[in-house]
Amino acid sequence: QYFEQLLKDVHYYVSVTSRHSITQPERLETALKEHKAILDAIIANDKELAKETIQKHIDGFRTVVRSLLHRLRRQR
Repeated sequence: QYFEQLLKDVHYYVSVTSRHSITQPERLETALKEHKAILDAIIANDKELAKETIQKHIDGFRTVVRSLLHRLRRQR
């Protein structure tokens, strides 16, 4: 039950922040390229590359979210 709630929380967080992140210049195109790289690594059964590309995607998304939060705080 804990993991079910955790996944629901993560899904909610990603869905909310994703709507904002695609308003960033070139973020949608970048995210699509990152998703393709992740998929290609999975298809190639390259676990290390998949791990690296997923981490790169998460890091990029984290940067966008931090920027969004910073902007929202300044608007207060």
